[in-house]
Amino acid sequence: MSFFKRQGAWVCLLVIGLAIVCVCAFHPKSRFNIENYLPMLNCSAENDTSTFVLTGYNFGFETVTYPTGLPDGWNRWGSLSYACKLDSVEKHSGKYSIRIESRSKEIATEGFGCPFFAIPAKYAGKTVTVKAFMKLEDVEIPIGLLLRIDDNKGNIVAFDNMQQREITGTCDWREYSVTVDLPPNAKTIYIGAIHSGKGKLWVDDFQVLIGR
Repeated sequence: MSFFKRQGAWVCLLVIGLAIVCVCAFHPKSRFNIENYLPMLNCSAENDTSTFVLTGYNFGFETVTYPTGLPDGWNRWGSLSYACKLDSVEKHSGKYSIRIESRSKEIATEGFGCPFFAIPAKYAGKTVTVKAFMKLEDVEIPIGLLLRIDDNKGNIVAFDNMQQREITGTCDWREYSVTVDLPPNAKTIYIGAIHSGKGKLWVDDFQVLIGR
């Protein structure tokens, strides 16, 4: 008998539960409205899929093995008439920035200096955005951040150096950004900053974002 009593009690609880569900579903004041929760769901989806920030790279120049050279992982393109040096005095944050300037007063306008960092293009996404802070002093030829993407054969499949924006003159630290499409055949992403002509350019605190 105790077995049947226990079963009967469970059946009663089930019936009561179903009744409560029916009341909540059809009563206008207590009805669950999924539309009230859609904005939160959409916001969560956008936050999860909009951008992905790359971490674990020496984008802030804080890891330096040889202070007379470039930060670890960084290399340089351009002519030897331009110097790319660590600067521990003029910086946006942290210990160092990179300063780019001509080595002599005789400026070769066809030359340039460009510190760069290579990143494997192993991230799924539609776009790549590079952000960094730059400071200018007496710059006459347009400068900018550099973003270049190569395929596995070394062909350039996306490129922007911001020079069409005509950034010149003198200005304090300011954040700039550049974005290009991320091709499906991308192999390597190169980021950097390019300077040519007179004046000085400082760059610091790079960020790379993959747009999904």
